[in-house]
Amino acid sequence: MTRATPRRWALAAALAALLAGAGLAPAGAHANLVRAIPAAGSTVDTPPQVVAAEFSERLEPGFSRIDVLDASGASVTDGPSQVDPSNRSAMLVRVPPLADGTYVVTWRTLSVVDGHLIRGSYVFSVGEPIDADLASAPASALVLSPAEPVLRAALLIGAMLVLGTAVHVPLIFAPAARLVGISDAGSRYVELAWIGFGLAVGAHVGLLLTQAVGLAGDAEADLASAVGDALGLGQWGSLWIARAVVLAGLALALTRAGREPRPLRAWLPVAILAAGVLVTVSLGSHAAALLESTAAATSADVLHLLTAAVWAGGLAPLLLSLVHTRRALDGEPRRRLLGAVVARFSTIATISVGALVITGAFATWIQVVELPRLARTDYGWALLAKLALVAPLLGLGAVNLLWTRRRLGGDRPTAAGRWASRLVAAEVLLGVAVVAVVGLLTSLEPARQVALGDAPGINVESRIDDLEVALGIQPGTPGTNTAAVTLQDRGQPVNGADVELHFKFLDSDIGQRDLRPEPDADGRYVVTGDFIGLVGRWQALVVVRRPGEFDARAPFRFDVTPGGSAAGGAPPPAADDVRRVWSIALAGLGLLLAFGALQPTAWAEWVRRGVTVTGFGAAGVGLALLISTPTFTPSAASAINPVPPEQKSIDAGRVLFEAHCVSCHGPGGRGDGPLAAGLDPPPLDLTIHVPLHPDGELYGFIENGIADTAMPAFRETLALIDIWNLVNYLQTLPP
Repeated sequence: MTRATPRRWALAAALAALLAGAGLAPAGAHANLVRAIPAAGSTVDTPPQVVAAEFSERLEPGFSRIDVLDASGASVTDGPSQVDPSNRSAMLVRVPPLADGTYVVTWRTLSVVDGHLIRGSYVFSVGEPIDADLASAPASALVLSPAEPVLRAALLIGAMLVLGTAVHVPLIFAPAARLVGISDAGSRYVELAWIGFGLAVGAHVGLLLTQAVGLAGDAEADLASAVGDALGLGQWGSLWIARAVVLAGLALALTRAGREPRPLRAWLPVAILAAGVLVTVSLGSHAAALLESTAAATSADVLHLLTAAVWAGGLAPLLLSLVHTRRALDGEPRRRLLGAVVARFSTIATISVGALVITGAFATWIQVVELPRLARTDYGWALLAKLALVAPLLGLGAVNLLWTRRRLGGDRPTAAGRWASRLVAAEVLLGVAVVAVVGLLTSLEPARQVALGDAPGINVESRIDDLEVALGIQPGTPGTNTAAVTLQDRGQPVNGADVELHFKFLDSDIGQRDLRPEPDADGRYVVTGDFIGLVGRWQALVVVRRPGEFDARAPFRFDVTPGGSAAGGAPPPAADDVRRVWSIALAGLGLLLAFGALQPTAWAEWVRRGVTVTGFGAAGVGLALLISTPTFTPSAASAINPVPPEQKSIDAGRVLFEAHCVSCHGPGGRGDGPLAAGLDPPPLDLTIHVPLHPDGELYGFIENGIADTAMPAFRETLALIDIWNLVNYLQTLPP
């Protein structure tokens, strides 16, 4: 192979990737609908003043919007929509007083993290049942090229090949070659790394063109302008530019590696820069979109990619070493070199596979949450396909480790070397297939976000002395529901009772309903209506009054999920749970690294000692993180206001509001204070935003301020009771 050959390979890979990024077609989704006010599929009696929609990821304001249409398709909004400054994953739009009827909310979102542009819609109704002709909202559409998963896989394969080669040469082949008196590692590894580099660069540029074509088609802009828009897409654009810089540095490092005779000095910069490319991939992944657990999830994703690159990305240079050794050497030198190369690679592969299992299990738990979603979502099936390919890959590696490796040192090393080459070649093919599936996974909506389409219903029970109270709610999703209360006293049905049902939405100050169920023919107390309008935590209080008996009060708390509505999915694990599990995983990774480095190898003693110390250090950090994680930390949004909204508290809050808030928000809280004109973004209209947030969340805004706005933190200015008094006053602002 001539020295120009790898560059021709690089150019061919780049052109292929560029041409592959041309088409557009629907695919999976990312920044999808989580909840809405009014809820998707619900009927409300009072027309809303604002329509709000919250999505699963932070939004890019310039390319995200929601609109409200009447039955004729005409927009009924008062002005453009905007991203909520207090919640970057939510959008709001004002509407005038709406007449009775069904309305369609259309939305378009572009994720700040991965740059995916998707559309969707849902319906709600005011004052009357939803129009059946409008009830079937179209499914979300993702504006992406079908080549996008291929390009992502190509980027991963290219970067992993470069990193695997950069690890293989100085840590596996070069030390093993010195054992038999070979000092030249050869230019063949540089050429292999150039092939990976070309594949990564082609995919990198192809992803930019794919994104630009999607934006141009949506905004009817020319391609050159769309490329500029794509590069300005918040985190996606920043990561693309950063990756371009890293790739440029990688090209320089590869050029130097071809001239530097010392393997470690030649390949260490290449390894660092190739790892940097993979880090940029992780920073734009599903893991980075977890708003409350970004650090742990992204750290796990980075380690997963890096260890996969060291193992799977090192298979191709391992194959090259085996083939070259068999052709270039004979007799004892061949036997010793083959044995040393396979032994060193096996040690690294064992540690890498263990790390992959730990980080992969952690990532699966975060993105799937519930095991049934593995078999009921596209993401789950793709993940199962990945595991189905990894299983034989591990099997082949085990054969090489336990069978071939021993025979390389026996009396038939030539035959064992041929078998080792064949098995590694099969591993390379399986590794490429695995990464291809990973490229598909990055373009599919995580299983936790997918609405499974069923309505499990809600069934809860309580016992007060001898009275058994059972509450069933069907279907248990926002919209029309039937609530049935069953009463039994010492196992006998209770008739003639006066039953009240009081529903309260715990995540906000809206959604309260008081109902009086009526007895039916089956002895239950039943009521049907739109008393559940929101996704989230609810409380139902059943009050039972019977002649000659004390009143019984049975409170129930339960979670309402979207079910088959336009929004769906399971909530991600709590941040403290993620931190706790990640700390255990980190400790396990550290111990794996520490004890793995203690295995007898030909590595230098200082290398083994450094790896061991690093492993025990990581284990210590994991244990410290586990100990420091609180057993229970109530979120600000779940805090209950300890100050009753009495007139004394409201009057105190009014004084505080006039002293600290009027200058920006105005006397009526509408964001029209004397300083408002000079603020960007302008102050929030509290008459709209206050009803959208629970008391605890309002407390958090006042205590900590709101990022990227002029809203300051008052934690040093106001006492705890002052902030709660201010919250009570804000609840009295007229709509």
